[in-house]
Amino acid sequence: MVRFDQGEKQAAMELISAGMNSSATVRGLTHGFYKYPARFSPQFVRTILDLYSNPGDIIIDPFVGSGTTIVESLAGGRTSIGVDLNPLAHFIAKVKTTPLSEGDKVNIVDWVFKHQLGTHEDCGEFGSRVRNLPRRIQRVFEPVLSKVDELPFQRQRGFVRCLLLKCAQWGLDCRRTVPSVNKLNEKIKATLIEMLDGLDQLVDACKEAGLAKKAIGKRRTLLLGTSRGIDKHPLFADGNLRAKLVLTSPPYPGVHILYHRWQIGGRRETPAPFWLAGLRDGQGEAFYTLGGRSQKGIVNYFNEIALVFGSIRRVVCKDARVIQLLSFTNTRLQLPRYLQAMETAGFALDDTLPSGERSLMWRKVPNRKWYSQMRGCHDPGREVLLIHRPK
Repeated sequence: MVRFDQGEKQAAMELISAGMNSSATVRGLTHGFYKYPARFSPQFVRTILDLYSNPGDIIIDPFVGSGTTIVESLAGGRTSIGVDLNPLAHFIAKVKTTPLSEGDKVNIVDWVFKHQLGTHEDCGEFGSRVRNLPRRIQRVFEPVLSKVDELPFQRQRGFVRCLLLKCAQWGLDCRRTVPSVNKLNEKIKATLIEMLDGLDQLVDACKEAGLAKKAIGKRRTLLLGTSRGIDKHPLFADGNLRAKLVLTSPPYPGVHILYHRWQIGGRRETPAPFWLAGLRDGQGEAFYTLGGRSQKGIVNYFNEIALVFGSIRRVVCKDARVIQLLSFTNTRLQLPRYLQAMETAGFALDDTLPSGERSLMWRKVPNRKWYSQMRGCHDPGREVLLIHRPK
């Protein structure tokens, strides 16, 4: 069981606080492959992994997002399991943790330089419109996307789609003006080098932690769907596999976050990221946030949290820890409900660090624009650290 003496407790709190409040740019390894909403810092994840687990331990992230926990777990020699409802999150986390061979890299580089935006004879022809995506952007991306299947392996195709996804996000998301095609092509070439270097960094970090390149894919499991019922998954069928740490950032109750859309020219929402990734997006905001912002949605949210962590309770070892970063639209009302949901699921607040309800660790999130501010949100820019243990 994790225990700290008084001196260790103070040191641990300082390390966790530094990780939570890190303002460093998210970079290194494959963390920069996509800017996913409400992600937490790799420094925070590394700190928690060092304090609460050992190499070889099983780490679960039931709300995996873009895979920060999975990437850092692999780099630290852990075995990781990530789950998410969002096909886009599943896609990004998979690409970020799939190494490429030298042959893969050659194929990808050749493909990128052969298929630049705006150089195709059929540029300007496209079928179904992508809602709220500028027409000229769709016209130059569509011919390139149609050539992705020229690449022989899925890992190559996934990497290229993620490359285009990242560059299109840079050029479109929350921007009022769209870069020129030349600037987008320059961005793609520069980003290609960065992303290939990031994968090499991940492979080197895994090797240093005792995890061979060919074993990386075997040490991470990525599931598309809900974590509710994870205890019934074949991974846990024999009852011998147990997780030592659950490290995650769940959706925030009642907070409007676009996990599945970009904003174009102000506040117009587009499903372009799914189009670029070659995925179908058939769900609305409420699906990805476990209920949405209505009163009924909030009730559904807390019910779902209790069910998800109830399933997780059955697949963690007795000395495991569940560590979460999350935010509320109204802390006074919603924090007690969240803690009650965790209690219902079979978890109690941990006492290895000061984590009673009155001494929880909080952080102010700089430069975060919650749309809920316009809806009377009480606590739009704070996140809380919750540490639980099995009862």
